[in-house]
Amino acid sequence: MPRFKNPGELRIVSSCDLCNYDASFNLAKLYFEQNKLELALDYVQNSILKNTRSSRAYNLQGVILSKIARYPEAIKSFQSALGIVPNDIITNVNLGIAYINNKEFNKARLLLEKILPLVQDQTLKEKVNEYINLIKERLLLTP
Repeated sequence: MPRFKNPGELRIVSSCDLCNYDASFNLAKLYFEQNKLELALDYVQNSILKNTRSSRAYNLQGVILSKIARYPEAIKSFQSALGIVPNDIITNVNLGIAYINNKEFNKARLLLEKILPLVQDQTLKEKVNEYINLIKERLLLTP
């Protein structure tokens, strides 16, 4: 259940239906954008309790967990999202980045190379290529 650090936050929530997936998810996004990561995590976890088939909630949870350096948990969250929508490009890229941050370079490289041909957005395609090249350089330097 969400925890509150000041009365203003309590007023916002008191007018919100906490049993509602959309309200919890939207509050999670709002708090994430404000860099209030613990609150964002609480709300996204509440939204997942309300809708266990929401790939976007699992993805957001993974992004939040990555941002607070809880990479193994982030990986599990991205994998849950991909269990629902396996070909989601953004979630696959997020999982690849979480693998990198968790120093699982081979897993990251295999995943990013697999999805690279599916990426339509040129800017994202270039970024994925950069990640792949960084991983290859990293693997060459690792004894």
